[in-house]
Amino acid sequence: ISVLEYLRSDSNRWQSGAEPCPNCGIQNVSRTPCHLLPGTQKTQCRVTREMFRATAVGGHTWVAHNGVYQGKWDPKRVWGSQYLKCCFH
Repeated sequence: ISVLEYLRSDSNRWQSGAEPCPNCGIQNVSRTPCHLLPGTQKTQCRVTREMFRATAVGGHTWVAHNGVYQGKWDPKRVWGSQYLKCCFH
């Protein structure tokens, strides 16, 4: 589902780099702790969890990030390498 790459990775983090929250004027944005990540709203984590929830028993869900914009919105770069593990914590 292409929509994943256009959603923020965390509550106030959309992308990696000097300005994680574009047009917010905030340079240092803290990330949500691992144990609270599953409760975030309007994030790649939330949509991924909903995809799994909606999958029928015996079905398959495949989640990947295609690295558009040099991976700027890749949650592993924006939030950290344990993103999906924490998402399903």
